[in-house]
Formats: sequence, structure tokens, C-alpha cells
Amino acid sequence: MAVIISSTKSLDFDKGVKTNVEVVNGRLQLSIVGQLFAPGINNVIPRMTSNISPSGIVNASNKAVEAWKAFNRTNDYGWQPGTGYPQWISYEFPSGICINTYSIQASFFSTEKQSPKDWVFEGSNDGIAWKLLDEKVNQINWTASEKRVYSFENITPFKLYRLNIKSNNGSSLGVIIEEFEMMEPGIMNAYVSNGSYESEIIDLDQFFRKISTVSMISGIPAGTSVDIYTSTSNTYSNFSPYSLVDSNGNITSPQGRYIKVKIVMAGKQQTSPRVLNMFEAGEAIQFIPDDKNIFKQGLQMRNEYSIQLVQDQLWAFEGVLSTANINKSDYQKIGGVMHNG
Repeated sequence: MAVIISSTKSLDFDKGVKTNVEVVNGRLQLSIVGQLFAPGINNVIPRMTSNISPSGIVNASNKAVEAWKAFNRTNDYGWQPGTGYPQWISYEFPSGICINTYSIQASFFSTEKQSPKDWVFEGSNDGIAWKLLDEKVNQINWTASEKRVYSFENITPFKLYRLNIKSNNGSSLGVIIEEFEMMEPGIMNAYVSNGSYESEIIDLDQFFRKISTVSMISGIPAGTSVDIYTSTSNTYSNFSPYSLVDSNGNITSPQGRYIKVKIVMAGKQQTSPRVLNMFEAGEAIQFIPDDKNIFKQGLQMRNEYSIQLVQDQLWAFEGVLSTANINKSDYQKIGGVMHNG
């Protein structure tokens, strides 16, 4: 009586050829090429019960209603500074902190006209010199208790942050801020757009009869794709062309004792806009460098390129002839060539 034994073999990702991929915690993933600051999520201001409790200091241009009520995480009457502009409200942290997101909640009882319309969000370390971090104009059509979240680029820590309001939406009673929150930046990894892994040759041993399926590892992020190919051979040397497994993981390449597996990964393409002015040298980490830009007193397009010349050994005349191939399609315009020999 014949005995049929089925078995499985696992790929060893530490072996094989990896192109733009890496192994992290036993999982194969696209290589990380940098990190980006993402909008913050969690409010870092505690639930205030006074202008100084439990920590930090709340201040405002006018305290018709106590300013700390904009930070008490309660829908009551918020902060109402009265009439006239500008009006500002600030929070001072015990030490410098980086903020790149804030939220404003409209009053639960007032009309849209008392919600802020034009303002600036600023940071300071001494309460005297303020740096503009964000500016909003014509913020209209607020609804009761509506919360709006605003994010901007910032990697500089400040002790104090303030909302400096220029106008409301038309009420003569002044502006109302129900709740005011601030968030630290999150960190988001930046990955290469695609990569691949090719396994070593796997010997299914001499008792091999049939290859059935290849099971894909779970946990694939939304918006990304993973394609698995197999190549087989009975001689260890002459392998079939790589063939894509079907949607059920069934192998479509010929049966063979020896098998190679190729995994092709493509990441989700996502554009993260970056402001290219008014940033400091430390913010270079927010950009993925390539040969088309340079960080020199700010991010700039590269306009000079160095190309290695090769001396022509067949040149039989006076002087030295050096040559190089230049692909004109790589450049918008070639203004000139300079030799530094």
C-alpha cells in the first residue's frame, strides 16, 4: 500500500536575494528610506481645572469667561473674550514641545457668527517674540459643537503656543472657543515604492511528487500589492521561467523537484505635501534625497552634475580625448559642460 505524505516548507527570508526589501521581525517588507512627520492625534494639554492646574499656564487677552475653560474638555461655555480684535488665547507648557496640529471646537449653543473666521497660530519661547506657524482665513459655515483640525509643518519646539484671532463670522458679541487642543507630531515611515525577493533554490527531496500551493503571509497593508512567482526544475540547473501563482495560490509553473520563489511587492503611492520655504536645516530629514535635489540653505533643485570621463586610448592626435555618454532626456536643459581636468 502506498503512503502519501504531505508537507510544507517555509521560506527563509534571511537567505536569498533581496532588492529594496528587508526583514523586520521575521516579516518581509519594503525598505524604509526615511521618516516623515505626520499630523498629531492625541491632545497633549491636560484637562485644565484652572489657569494653572494641573500643569502649564493658560493665558488670554481677555478673560470675560475664564480662559482655562477652553481646555477643560467639557461642553460648557468655553472661552469668551468679549468684543474687539485681535483676541488671543495661549497655553504654556512646562518645557519646550513640538506641536504640528491643533483643533478648534465651536460653541454648543452659539450661532455660526460667533465662531472664529480669521486667525494665526503662533509659537514662542519667551512670550515676546512669536513665530507664525499657521494662518487661516475665511473659516465659515461652522455648526454647533463642530471641531475642526488643522495641521502644519513644524519640528521646532516652543514653550508657548497661542491662537491669535483676527475676526469672527459677523457677530457683535465677540468670538467663542468651546475647546482648543494641541497635538505633537506623529512619525510615519517612508518606504521605497517597490521591491522584490528571490529565494534560494529549495530541494523538495527525491520523494517529491507534486507541488500544490504557495500560501501568502497575511498582514498586507491596504493599497499595497504582493505577487508571488515560482520557477521549477528537475535538474537543479535548467529552471522554467517565473510563473505567477493564481488567485488561490496554486502553482502554475511545471512540476519539479527544485523550486525558487520570487515575491514582488509594490507599496501604496501617497504624496505628502511639504512647504519648501521658511524651514530650517534640521528639517532635511523630512525629505527623501535623490540625485535631482540638494539641501543647501533650503531645498533646491540640483543644477550641477558630475560625470566621470573615460580617456579614449585610441586617440592618436595631440592632447588627450576623454568622453562620456550623457542621456539628454534626464535633463530639462543642458546649459554647458565644464571640464575640471
